[in-house]
Amino acid sequence: MRSTLVFLCLIGWAFAQAAGEPARVYQDRPFIQDYSEKIPLATNLAGAKLMKVRADRNGRILVLSDKGLLQPHEGRLKPDRLHRPLVDMEIRDMVVHEGQFVYLTDKWVLSNAWAGRLLSEHGTADARRLAMANGRNFLVADANTEQIVFDAARRRFLILTEDKLWWREPNGKSREAETRGLRTHPTCFELTKPDEILVGTTKGYLRLDAHTFKQNSDMVTALPCPDIRCIETIGEKTWFGTPRGAFSIDRK
Repeated sequence: MRSTLVFLCLIGWAFAQAAGEPARVYQDRPFIQDYSEKIPLATNLAGAKLMKVRADRNGRILVLSDKGLLQPHEGRLKPDRLHRPLVDMEIRDMVVHEGQFVYLTDKWVLSNAWAGRLLSEHGTADARRLAMANGRNFLVADANTEQIVFDAARRRFLILTEDKLWWREPNGKSREAETRGLRTHPTCFELTKPDEILVGTTKGYLRLDAHTFKQNSDMVTALPCPDIRCIETIGEKTWFGTPRGAFSIDRK
């Protein structure tokens, strides 16, 4: 039986060659498989509101919550106790700058890196958002601001409020983005390329020219979930966070 099958396969191959059909060759290519891992809260943190997650240059992961800083430990999110002075502080935001964690409290901008030299009183009432610029310069904003990103290429801050995206330079000059295609308020944004900004909404996302701040695409809605809550560039991919999970697109 086996000889008959081999014979038939050889006949089929011979007919394909006679007809001028090239032999099909499939080459396996290695690739990195993205996957997610759900880490539940420790029992004593039930009901905690998770607000932000970041990783420093050493791969250490911290999660900002309304119950303080958390870290993955033994398969669960537990209170971070590495730096004891931070436990008693009211941490309202955190960012990673030059590979190091920087924290915003109700009174201070501080870091455990750089031998503790970053410790500045910000003087902003109801401070909620922090963005680091060149060196140890920073911008702090109140609860009316949803997101701040420093655009290093143009030396300006990009600021998202409830109903608009605008930029502000150190000299006070500012400009609002043109978003004629928005059918809802923006929820987040990301500098994905030197000349491009992606703006997320609850209905999809669109592209802005980072130089002119003008819209250069229609709303992209054909997505696994169009309710975009955060956008993050990681390696060669841009990731979108939604209430139903995360998905990515290649940077082109």
